[in-house]
Amino acid sequence: RLTFFYQSAPMQLFGSWLTLVLLLIGQKSLADSSSDKTNPLQKVLSLLDDLAKKLTEDGDKEDAAYYDFIRWCSGATQETGFVIKTAQKELSELEAMIEELSNEIMSCDSQIDVLATAISSNEADLKRATDVREKEHDDFKASEEEMREVVGELDRAIKILKKEQKAHPSAFAQVYKSDNM
Repeated sequence: RLTFFYQSAPMQLFGSWLTLVLLLIGQKSLADSSSDKTNPLQKVLSLLDDLAKKLTEDGDKEDAAYYDFIRWCSGATQETGFVIKTAQKELSELEAMIEELSNEIMSCDSQIDVLATAISSNEADLKRATDVREKEHDDFKASEEEMREVVGELDRAIKILKKEQKAHPSAFAQVYKSDNM
């Protein structure tokens, strides 16, 4: 008799009836095995045997598919575990890199502040030096102009003196006067 985990009353009745039919067919087939004729009961038994074989084959195929699926799930689980471990390792490496680069950014920011202060100081020094240079340049231009005027006046005086010396050569002779003479 076939047993199931849970059988309803009609299923129990059907299972009992099927068992009875199989027993009767089995006895009948033993009795009729000597004859070559096929009777309807033998056909039913043959069909039931074929059905049992087909169910067994289908069960074997389903078992094989089930075990293939279990192997696939096991492999996928293992592979996923490796992927997760690798990703966690990469995550910690990237977090360390982010921390290192953040520190480097802060260091560069402080260097930028120092350099900005130095640039500001240098620009102020440059402006003061430029102002001094412009004032000195203006003073130089004024002195240069004054010197040109003086040189021009001296040139004119020299020309006048030369002209007068040609007209009166003895006029510029220096004579020594003494009271004792």
